[in-house]
Amino acid sequence: MAALGAQSIASSYEQLLHVDADGGGNGTTHVSLKDGDNGTTFPLTLATDAVMVTSTNRLEFGDNASYIHQSADGVLDLVSDTEIELTATTIDINGAVDLDGALTQDAGAVVFNEAGADYDFRVEGAGVANALFVDGANGRVGINNGTITSTSAVDVGGSGRFGCGNAISGHISAGNFMGLNGATEGDNTVNLLKAGLGSEASLWVVAGNQVGTSNRFTDIVVCHSTGVTVTSAHNTGSPDTRTYSVVSESLKLLINVTDGGEQTYNLYMTGMGGNELASTTAPTIGGA
Repeated sequence: MAALGAQSIASSYEQLLHVDADGGGNGTTHVSLKDGDNGTTFPLTLATDAVMVTSTNRLEFGDNASYIHQSADGVLDLVSDTEIELTATTIDINGAVDLDGALTQDAGAVVFNEAGADYDFRVEGAGVANALFVDGANGRVGINNGTITSTSAVDVGGSGRFGCGNAISGHISAGNFMGLNGATEGDNTVNLLKAGLGSEASLWVVAGNQVGTSNRFTDIVVCHSTGVTVTSAHNTGSPDTRTYSVVSESLKLLINVTDGGEQTYNLYMTGMGGNELASTTAPTIGGA
């Protein structure tokens, strides 16, 4: 294309850019930018207080893979094929943030709700709405629990297992804390309390109440590779006697019914120690 220096306006006007308005600009009203013969309208409009990229057209940087544009009414997209860097002393975002992708934080502290306002914090899991929940009103933490009724600092919904031992073939070994609730029949037969103890030692507090009566008991049970030791047994009323055993790394209980009948006991267990159930298998009470 020839330079304009040696050409007249009449022969080169189509190469010139102009605003499509009589008198040139129109104050704060946007006017279109066109070529000299009005054959091409460019994606820019001009006003005395703004320059606008029209419609969904793009303002590109370097190549056509890095650009800013309005993808829909009220939606501004900042696009790059590799990386977008924001560098400032403070980056202030006012509004909700919808993040689709990984979030990596490399340095410095991360603080949520620094003002200490009454705002809840929640993390979802697959099929779990409140895998982690922080109640902004009181600072209490719920695990698998979005409605915290306990006055404890941490409220665990369902069976609680906090592992701090070594992982063995995808299982959790020594150092767990577990809570179990269930019921068992007092009928002179052996009932399973906890499977998958492993060979490590574990300590259990087993509390039970005979349904329909005021008979209660609390036993402290130590399991080890050679069997079971009951270090303490406390009774309220006249509950039936209990015999504990470990068979194939499973803790079992025999309730010795003396009147020949069958009695149902609700059991509440808190344990610390070995657990070799798969991490996706919740401990349960029951069975033989």
